Amino acid sequence: MSEGGCIYTMERRDDALARGARIYGEVGGYCVNSDATDYVLPNAVRQAECIRKAIAHAGLTPAEIDIVNTHATATPQGDIQECLAIGEVLPDART
Repeated sequence: MSEGGCIYTMERRDDALARGARIYGEVGGYCVNSDATDYVLPNAVRQAECIRKAIAHAGLTPAEIDIVNTHATATPQGDIQECLAIGEVLPDART
């Protein structure tokens, strides 16, 4: 049902270093919310707030973000709301 997919395998940094793993990235900050306009339609304003909080939690600025992994509700309407939120916080992501 998807046009693409992504899998991240995560492990504790100390464990990865102990086994000599190459570190490709790390989760520096996160935020979770459950605000929606209805049961399945995300609220772009609240999503943008969540994105901003995650960036602040990581001690970063929007300009320092390299990758955004999204999933919304896998509906055309949800994807639009999610894109609006990302575009609000990361205006360069529109290009």
